[in-house]
Amino acid sequence: MHPSTLTEWIAAHDGVAAGSLAMSAAASRLRQIPARPLVIVDCSGTFYPPAAVSLGVPHQRMILLRPRSGADAIWAIDQSLRSGAAAAVWASLPMQVDDRDARRLQLAAEAGRTPGLFVRGFATRGKPSFAEVQFYVSQQQRDTAQRATKRRPTHRWRDFEVLSITLDRVRGGVAGKQLQLQITDAATLRPLSTTAPQTPRHETAAEHLASQLAHPAIAKRVASRRDARTAS
Repeated sequence: MHPSTLTEWIAAHDGVAAGSLAMSAAASRLRQIPARPLVIVDCSGTFYPPAAVSLGVPHQRMILLRPRSGADAIWAIDQSLRSGAAAAVWASLPMQVDDRDARRLQLAAEAGRTPGLFVRGFATRGKPSFAEVQFYVSQQQRDTAQRATKRRPTHRWRDFEVLSITLDRVRGGVAGKQLQLQITDAATLRPLSTTAPQTPRHETAAEHLASQLAHPAIAKRVASRRDARTAS
């Protein structure tokens, strides 16, 4: 995960686990930066700390903020990113964020070399964004999920929720690819299947999930085919 960028998880609906995926990325960041806390900005007042602990975030490294307004939330995120004192900033953003505030947060991440991990609602999908990487998170139907596993259930198989992750945006990378995965009881991510990218570009993202969704080998093959078509 590049330390100076914003990553967004767009939730198809309120019950989908976009926040859990973002928190899993935060836990990975904490393992890389052991001396700093994770700042959690809970704008909706629904954040549940034990769930974050189960995903690998130590409770003693959480700083939980519950701002009273959207303006207070933007200020808290900006200051936390800009300070350089946090390993990462995780935030749920149910409110609308205008371009000025979005650019402000991007610049704060660059100034503090701190990644911002934002969970946003469906209404923001397809809108202009200052995020380096943007994922769309939806839930698979049961029959589709069973086909994605390519195996029959056994006594070792749990009927975990199957999530479909689409790489909507990656600056300079390969967008459009999808990944189906599950979050197990052990808070690990179990990939099930992938689909081909729809929008080829020339590089890949550095974020952990994007490394699966936009693998360098895929980008290299796409670039080779594009060059061959141009030469012909």
